[in-house]
Amino acid sequence: MELREVLKALKASWWLVVAGALVGALAALGLSLLQTPLYSSQTQLFVSATDSVTTAEAFQGSQLSQQRVTSYAQLLTGEELASRVVDDLQLDLTPSALAGHITATAVTDTVLLNVTVTDPSAVQAQRIAESIGTEFSAMVEELETPSGADAVSPVKVTVTDRSDLPTAPSSPQTLRNVALGLLVGLLLGAAGAIARVRLDRTVKDAEDAAELAGGPVIGVILRDDDLASQHTIERNSLSRTAEGYRQLRTNLQFLNVDEPPKVIMVSSAVPSEGKTTLAVNLALSLAEAGRTVTVIEADLRRPRVTRYLGMVGGVGLTNILTGSAGLEDVIQPYGDGGLSVIAAGPPPPNPR
Repeated sequence: MELREVLKALKASWWLVVAGALVGALAALGLSLLQTPLYSSQTQLFVSATDSVTTAEAFQGSQLSQQRVTSYAQLLTGEELASRVVDDLQLDLTPSALAGHITATAVTDTVLLNVTVTDPSAVQAQRIAESIGTEFSAMVEELETPSGADAVSPVKVTVTDRSDLPTAPSSPQTLRNVALGLLVGLLLGAAGAIARVRLDRTVKDAEDAAELAGGPVIGVILRDDDLASQHTIERNSLSRTAEGYRQLRTNLQFLNVDEPPKVIMVSSAVPSEGKTTLAVNLALSLAEAGRTVTVIEADLRRPRVTRYLGMVGGVGLTNILTGSAGLEDVIQPYGDGGLSVIAAGPPPPNPR
């Protein structure tokens, strides 16, 4: 599908794009409002080596600290530390549930650990983050201290950035969610608009009709609700519909100036598309221009020409075809112009 066709589809179904964007934004807003607000409190831990006196010892201690950082990030989210924090704060949570509220990341090429605690309560999130700093330092000391009376842990964990009390929820991020919902809805609406045009097989403009038919469009008649009950345009009417029929009349006369068409058949793809209305009003327009016109009603099962013009529909084309009447017997003049009508006549019998 070319860019021109995509833009044409979006222009034709712009309301679908707008509706998709609005629905997406409202859905995201609704989901955000339904979510429980969560608060996040952060703390930062520094891992260092103890007893580093010489330069070589300091270098070795730095390597040791960096090696420990990744493992410590795993321990920070484990149930052992969570169990210690639960006992310390007397929380009404299981260790596994609390562990799900903790995230820890090791800062690349450093000995720093960033710890984040998320909880529906801002105060409790801060308390848990503070307890983690205290309990994890003690836990590392226990793990790293070798056996022996005078043994000392080679690694020490220090809290370098204490947790603050969060003042605003970290989740849900309503503005971001609404923006994402708007964008997703916009894309879905645009996709729906393009799919609607691709799946639509109706002809909506003169250019498409000319391309599909392989011939020029010689007239466009606008839909007129007044014709649904009146069926015929008023004489000398200045309405857009009347002008459309006059333009069609003129274009038909100049299709071939030397030999203009004398027989015009009006047909359509499906029933009730306005064939009779078009034929009657085109005939009236031609007669209004001084032409001698005869309308032949060829719809034998649902004839409407005589009803639209207020004429008798007894005998007509069927009688001529069966040889029971001649042309002069069935042709009916209409008004004081050059218009004549041949009715459909009796309908043919239904085959059994």
